[in-house]
Amino acid sequence: KPCLVLLCSPPGAGKSFFSNQIAEELKGRHQMSKAFIDGSDDRLVDMALTEILECEIADSSAHLFLIVDEFHMLKDVHKVQLFQWLRLNVRRLHVLLIANRKDSRDLEHLKQLKEDGTKIGIEPERVVDIVTRLGNTLLSEVMDAKKTRNGSGIRKWMHCARCIFGGEAVSLRGIAELEDILSQTSSISAEKLAGFLLNKVPTVSTITAQQFAEAFLAAMEGAKRGEDPILSITRSLKGMVASMFQAALLTENADNLGMDFPDFVSFGLDRAYDAPPALRIAAWCCHMRAQARKDPASGGVERCSKMDDPQVMFENKLVDQCGFPLQLEVECNNELAEGIAFSWGGDYSRLEDIIDAVKHGHSVDWNDVQNKCWNTEPVQDSSLLVELLSVCTSPAKVLSALKNDNLCSLLKKSSPSDSLAIAKDILKYQIGMENAEEDKYLSPYRTALWMTILYDNSLDSPQALLRAMGQPDGGSSDRPTETESTLVDCLIWASTHMQDMISCKMSDNAEEKTVFLIQTLVSLSRKMILADEPIERISRLWGGMFAQLLSCSDEEDPRLSFNDVLLHVALYSEDCYDLWEEPLPALWAVAKGKGTASQITDLWSKHRQLLFGNNDAELGVWRILPESSSSMLHPRLAGGILCTDGEIDLQLQMAILTRGGDVDMEFVGVTDRNYNNAMRLLGAALETISKDDVSKVNVKDGKFRSLVMEALQNLQN
Repeated sequence: KPCLVLLCSPPGAGKSFFSNQIAEELKGRHQMSKAFIDGSDDRLVDMALTEILECEIADSSAHLFLIVDEFHMLKDVHKVQLFQWLRLNVRRLHVLLIANRKDSRDLEHLKQLKEDGTKIGIEPERVVDIVTRLGNTLLSEVMDAKKTRNGSGIRKWMHCARCIFGGEAVSLRGIAELEDILSQTSSISAEKLAGFLLNKVPTVSTITAQQFAEAFLAAMEGAKRGEDPILSITRSLKGMVASMFQAALLTENADNLGMDFPDFVSFGLDRAYDAPPALRIAAWCCHMRAQARKDPASGGVERCSKMDDPQVMFENKLVDQCGFPLQLEVECNNELAEGIAFSWGGDYSRLEDIIDAVKHGHSVDWNDVQNKCWNTEPVQDSSLLVELLSVCTSPAKVLSALKNDNLCSLLKKSSPSDSLAIAKDILKYQIGMENAEEDKYLSPYRTALWMTILYDNSLDSPQALLRAMGQPDGGSSDRPTETESTLVDCLIWASTHMQDMISCKMSDNAEEKTVFLIQTLVSLSRKMILADEPIERISRLWGGMFAQLLSCSDEEDPRLSFNDVLLHVALYSEDCYDLWEEPLPALWAVAKGKGTASQITDLWSKHRQLLFGNNDAELGVWRILPESSSSMLHPRLAGGILCTDGEIDLQLQMAILTRGGDVDMEFVGVTDRNYNNAMRLLGAALETISKDDVSKVNVKDGKFRSLVMEALQNLQN
């Protein structure tokens, strides 16, 4: 069966050796030929990847084992070409993608391939992403096979170096050299060990390498004395690297626990590169302590008590960079100093060069990029920006370095896929959220939210949109959450600043998108009504271009059943919007005491289901109910009806008097005209009732009852 595996691990972990073994096995068992593509092939400068594939794979019908080595070195355009080609050919392939690292767009490609799997001939479960690292088991097997001396010391060095500096600090190739250093008859040289580490990880400072070597030697001396190496380091050394070495030792005998520091800041700590480097290191040490406590056999709780105080993390000034920060021999006065950012010295105006630099592990000072380039030369290519966001360590800093007008322009003018990719990162990292009100029209956060609503077809409920904004799933609350309040602000803003509903209506799924938007507006409105929020805020939510969405419920589609919201907005809004369709203008006019007899007649004959209900005493809201003896006219509508000129249906007049309801008297006594109209209508209804049984009059005590008694007295006189 076809399959695709993305195998990711640091250099020197044996990926290429492993792939050759698989190739030999497939050839022997299944007579499957091997095809090989190198992601660093010079031909990719001038040729499309598909051209190279056609050159390397002459027989387009044969079943093949395709190896794509150095996959991480492929440009984004080449990765797109590769996956497009795979969609056409994967049913006859076993594919192994070999990479030193992966980014978010790689995972998107795999996800899309899984979703399309059954259509293109590959089972979704046979598309796999595997991350490996050089662990103690493989290391021991290799050393046993080679009869390596000083195996325990080599394992300790490899484990701690990998935990602190990542997979690039260790490899099977380094065993022999490390064995030579540890086998010296004279005292082992810390200087040589530091040099060995610097050859593997040249981006760390000399002081870091020296302190690591010293911590290793202290641990080795302690082990010889039968002492816990963690305690040996505590007694002889102090400092950031020594504390990290102690944290690594916590999982020495269970190296499946915990994450290496580079992986932790890349995948385990949200927005890690937005935090000061010392804080990232302290967080990793806490992570390793927590992991060690999960393994009772490691004695994690007791060993943690022997470690240095965390204060030592903040004693040196750190220069921020990708991976492990550069440690200086300078005392740091500010415990949470963010450090000094090194910056790649290339051409900031070429996004392709910046992307290439980031892929090769160079650090970039985004404030420098902003000041020297992006403030005067806005980014124009959205596809390259999306690629940069997918490969860089701090998308938030990249987005913050772009001016608001540049970001908003990219969001609105880019292709739907690029716009959505940028928007998702803006929402994830909350770019411009705090200043959204001040940014007015040029608000990246609010624009990103609107683009997400327009283009993200995976959103199937208001809760999905809230998750995209960062709200975790959990129990519902009667009151709007902070995220929901932010969403309300954004939608009110969009209703007047994003007058492009045409984009929604022209899309392939315009109807579903409109339903989703209505559901979101309704869900937010109901929470605001329950929380008794100002009606001005609720009505503004249905203003601007959203006003046309407020209409009577569609009885055939339960998703569009929201007459309760429609009635609330119509009855209490200060203004009547031009885009409102009937019966909203009529309801609004009647509620304001301005309704005509014609409007009231239309409401009674065509929209009677909106007029009756009952007050929910527990929740304090009006519930629309079918007309019956137990339902009553809404007090605000009843008051408006009594103010009208002209004749209205006698049954409607009697409903005001016989259902046990109340009447909002706000407009009845405002003018003599309103008062006289009320007395006239009440008199006509009372006259009809008195011919039958005056005891049928059923109204609540209060001002309205007094008015009814006055009308009854006039009738009797």
